[in-house]
Amino acid sequence: MKNRDNEFFREEELDELVEKRDYETLRDKMSRIFACPCCLNGFKHCRKYLEVFSKEEIRKTPTLAAAEAVIQAIYGNLEKAEKYASYVGDERLMKLHLDVIIPGTDRERARAALLKLAEIYNNYGILPNLPLAAGRNTMINGFRDMTMYGNYVHDRKEQLKGWVKSFYGDSSLGIAEITYAEVCYQRDECFEAITTLVGIIPFIEKEGEIAVLFIALSLQMRIMIATGQIAVVYPILEEIYQRLHKEQSRWLLENFGAMKAWGLLYDGDVDTVTEWMENEAPSEFGELNMLDTYKYMIKMRAYILEEKYLAMLSLAEYLREPLQKGDRVMDLCEMNLLCAVSYFLCDRKEDAFQLIDELLPIVKERRFDRLIADERSNQEIADFMESASIP
Repeated sequence: MKNRDNEFFREEELDELVEKRDYETLRDKMSRIFACPCCLNGFKHCRKYLEVFSKEEIRKTPTLAAAEAVIQAIYGNLEKAEKYASYVGDERLMKLHLDVIIPGTDRERARAALLKLAEIYNNYGILPNLPLAAGRNTMINGFRDMTMYGNYVHDRKEQLKGWVKSFYGDSSLGIAEITYAEVCYQRDECFEAITTLVGIIPFIEKEGEIAVLFIALSLQMRIMIATGQIAVVYPILEEIYQRLHKEQSRWLLENFGAMKAWGLLYDGDVDTVTEWMENEAPSEFGELNMLDTYKYMIKMRAYILEEKYLAMLSLAEYLREPLQKGDRVMDLCEMNLLCAVSYFLCDRKEDAFQLIDELLPIVKERRFDRLIADERSNQEIADFMESASIP
């Protein structure tokens, strides 16, 4: 399978260049790394090498400035991210990438950048260099919430395939179908979502990219949990781990522990959740990392399981401002719902109901039906999964 791990990112070689103070070669190596497809998680591992260079040198080197902009966004410093993005200057293609990747409330700028990148590909065959991530209709990147396009994705599935092809070329296999399945899941159309996934996963396994397969299997597991099919979670987790291990997907493996804790939390496996909380869960007392948002959301659920409601609410406030600045609507809705649950369970019912009243109009507007759907066993899906022989 194709692997989005960057072939130029070899920490041993980069460390050696730092030790030798061969900064010219290091700069060239870093430029190559940032010019190739990469998981967003890979950027955070490049941070220590960028710190070798002076701010002035980063500002004068477009690829380094672009990388610094992404890294600043990863750590929630959106003002600094925009500042470094401005240093890219006349590198128009690079600036368009940053307009898409760096989150913010200017939705029109991101939309215009996407249209321009698609036009450049269609006219000149130049493929954009955009990362992949799971969740929130953010197949394009792990920062920007694309749920505003839910109706487009839901109603124009075939047109979406052409769009995705413009962004990912040969790596696009399965992306449109997964994005459609994700929107169906958010709208509580779980049978349509799982049918779509079961139809596309074999093709991704045969000809696709490991990052896309990871997203597909993760979504499949989420739907199984949402519909009460907990027994299916264990073999899916094992399949995901084996795939990532086989393909040596180092940056995708970073989220596996959190995914496992999330899945087993719903089966009441307190020991596994506790172990994850003690050894792997991100701390809300250290530096914020926006790529850990998925892990923070799982940690909130674990706090509720442990009846640590004040800790859960404190973590939510830690995340609230950066999520608002990044216009992460879906994450804010999910977080506020967890806050309402915590308020209710610690006998602050008025606060819980007030938060729900504020949440419902957004949920209805974006069609986040799954957020407020009853957790229930879905016999239709169970029968379908059995007939499809999903392990």
